[in-house]
Amino acid sequence: MTPKIRIEWLLRLHAEGKAAPADTEELYGYYVNREYTGIVEALIDELWDPASFQTLLTDQESEVLYRNISRRLSRPQRWPVGRWMAAASVLLVLALGWWWLQYGSGKKQEAALPVITDLAPPAASNAVLFSDNGNKQVLKSRDTLVTAGTARQPGQFNTVFNPRGSQPIAVVLADGTRLWLNAESSVKYPLEFATAERRVQVSGEAYFEVAHEDGKPFIVESGSTLVKVLGTHFNINTFDDKTKVTLLQGMVQVSNQKDSGLIRPGQSAIITDGLNIAASDTVSAVAWKSHLFNFKETPLKEILQEIGRWYDVEVVYEGAVPEVTLSGTINRNINASKVLEMLHLSSGLEFEIRDRHIIVKKSQ
Repeated sequence: MTPKIRIEWLLRLHAEGKAAPADTEELYGYYVNREYTGIVEALIDELWDPASFQTLLTDQESEVLYRNISRRLSRPQRWPVGRWMAAASVLLVLALGWWWLQYGSGKKQEAALPVITDLAPPAASNAVLFSDNGNKQVLKSRDTLVTAGTARQPGQFNTVFNPRGSQPIAVVLADGTRLWLNAESSVKYPLEFATAERRVQVSGEAYFEVAHEDGKPFIVESGSTLVKVLGTHFNINTFDDKTKVTLLQGMVQVSNQKDSGLIRPGQSAIITDGLNIAASDTVSAVAWKSHLFNFKETPLKEILQEIGRWYDVEVVYEGAVPEVTLSGTINRNINASKVLEMLHLSSGLEFEIRDRHIIVKKSQ
């Protein structure tokens, strides 16, 4: 049996739901071998039929989903075989999973999830602008910039709060700095910056493109954490009982009450009680800004918390929280049921949507 025939046979085992863990590991072994990567991709393309997605996704959604998965699959050197199995990685499983749903053993299958209701993704931003004088303005828009006003008196502040179940909102500050707020996030900023520094306060998650000003550092304050820069691009995430600062461009000083350190492009600083600096996946850190969920060996609990913020739902576990980590890329602008179907295919867990709750079913 030639390698090509063997690979096609392995793909068909997966398509029919008959693959054992050893078959998955063998298929991935072919994929990470540069000699066979092209053959695996060509056979997936040959089996892939976008028309089969019409009942689940629009043409545009299915195309975006497939291309996003393909981009993740194009870097196999990052995913050793052992870690593939340990992390229940979905890089291949997601690419094949939608095909299984439609074709399976030669006929269209029923969806695997008992979905009682469904949840659409946010259609627009529902951010609210609060002024010091007590005024409140609802910003009904999608990806619309909010330009900072001019202060009539020194020390005037605005606060933009982007709630759960809301598209990201972009804000332009007085110095030209741009920032994007994820769902359940806020920023407090002055209408005019002080002469010595530029300081804002953030909660939740935000991405900054800081305008450069010599001798006038830009400081982001989040609890006891300070991020100090002159001009740079970085993401700050304060969810999940920690602060994570990921740098894409420039240099950043991060400090808390105990520690201080410099991070460089491609690194993240994680602040809990102490401060830890390490290499980081910048694509994953800012995927939300491109309307994507992007997970890399991420605990299921954190994945569902992010999904909960996006669809404005609570997550309920019938039993203990499953100790599962997943990897993959999913379009955020699809219904929650479709996201949960993909998590089901990659983890084997069952989910139910009921009364604005995602219920993680107890493992049998």
